Amino acid sequence: MCLQVDRLDVRVPGKSLCAGLTLRLGLGENWAVLGANGSGKTTLLHTLAGLRSADDGRVLLEERDIGDYPHRMRARHLGVLFQDYDTAFPATVLETVLTGRHPYLSRWQWQDDADDVGIAETTLSAVGLAGFEHRRLSTLSGGERRRVEIAAVLAQDPPVLLLDEPTNHLDLRHQIEILRLLTRRRQQRDTLNVLVLHDINLALRFCTHALLLFGDGECRHGELPGILDTETLRDLYGYPIRKYDTADGVFYGPA
Repeated sequence: MCLQVDRLDVRVPGKSLCAGLTLRLGLGENWAVLGANGSGKTTLLHTLAGLRSADDGRVLLEERDIGDYPHRMRARHLGVLFQDYDTAFPATVLETVLTGRHPYLSRWQWQDDADDVGIAETTLSAVGLAGFEHRRLSTLSGGERRRVEIAAVLAQDPPVLLLDEPTNHLDLRHQIEILRLLTRRRQQRDTLNVLVLHDINLALRFCTHALLLFGDGECRHGELPGILDTETLRDLYGYPIRKYDTADGVFYGPA
């Protein structure tokens, strides 16, 4: 299972976000999507997921145009974690995580199948929310809700995950734990993760590759850490960046 981009153009009115992008993202890889606010990271992710049409070029999943997949079949191959999640619907934590199992249900099958409940409970435990099954979403903190959303997409269990700011609302400990969880899944299950991130150092620590969006149509991509340096990061974020060489590795911060 691989995700391919062939001469992809992504545009919004008056602005090119991505021009002529061609790359192949394979199983066993963690891709970080990096760029300043408004550079098009979320829009690109939605295009990769088939939620919006490419302005030019193609997105292929296993050599097949992403838009040609029926919705249920696509959801079995590819899962999306959105940047924001509407929690207005009165649901419990378990009911929310079980939505990740919908692509596997037959027309008349209920989502409380014992196997599906077991998968949902396992993913909740993996994100540190065992015992939260019957809590209402409205009673949770922002970070707890974010981990519920991550548990739901993990319960979906596709080989490809597109994750828009998975560390959003999470404290330092849970940022590390969730990224470790995704990395273990990539290594043990041979899956592909594409993560929109704002923290350069988390990308360096947990990702194998990076896709850089400069906000003017320019894109660069390659293996980490080779693709990053202070000059590139300065151009990417429009701010001077300092590199720190330590015994634990390289870190970047604002100059």
